[in-house]
Amino acid sequence: MYDFRRLSVFLAASAAICCACFAYAKSGDVAFVDSQGRQWRQVNTTCGLTWNEVAARCPTDGATPCVGTINNQSIGGWVWATHEQVLELLAELGAGTAQLGCDSGPTAAGVVFQYFQSTTNADLTSLIEAWTSTVVTLPGLKGLARSPFVQFDQDTLVGLTCANSLAQRSESSTDRGVWLFRPRCAADLDADGIVGPSDLTALLGAWGIGGPADIDLNGTVGSEDILILLASWGSGNC
Repeated sequence: MYDFRRLSVFLAASAAICCACFAYAKSGDVAFVDSQGRQWRQVNTTCGLTWNEVAARCPTDGATPCVGTINNQSIGGWVWATHEQVLELLAELGAGTAQLGCDSGPTAAGVVFQYFQSTTNADLTSLIEAWTSTVVTLPGLKGLARSPFVQFDQDTLVGLTCANSLAQRSESSTDRGVWLFRPRCAADLDADGIVGPSDLTALLGAWGIGGPADIDLNGTVGSEDILILLASWGSGNC
């Protein structure tokens, strides 16, 4: 049988060593961690691509990770978000998600710009627009995909969110990026986007039983889960 008290002291000491050796912070690429633990990437570093160019590197199912690079940046491990997933993000950030037309008003942009950087360099206008992986076919129209955008006019203090905006898949824009996220890391037990002390505390509190802290899914929280957690320490990417 395990001597739980001795093991706890040992593990706590190990974590302290890890804390001293590894500075941990949310990756600079990550703009926002949603309530499902998805780590949403800044979109302003992925501008200037057509939908077709993104599709050559990223599956469109909203689950399978991309491979390779875009704009000389690695996108391996990132997932191209579907329109529905982006709507969930916008709703969580308090932005409009009208099914028809756009939402306009002082609060229409929600708190999006508190987390995401603008994709345009306009002086008084902040804009975030990005491709989703969702293709749309309408009567008489072909080659379209969802490209939701959020805008805020700093002069009039009025926001505009067009959650169902469409764009031609063959067209690119220097103001349009790509909606990408990383799935929640299993070792990130508190879903804050980083594996750290609070996750270790949660794991120790569940020692010897099952539940979310059973990272390796063998039915019991134990030493293997600790090893997985420490291997991911300081990042949100397992």
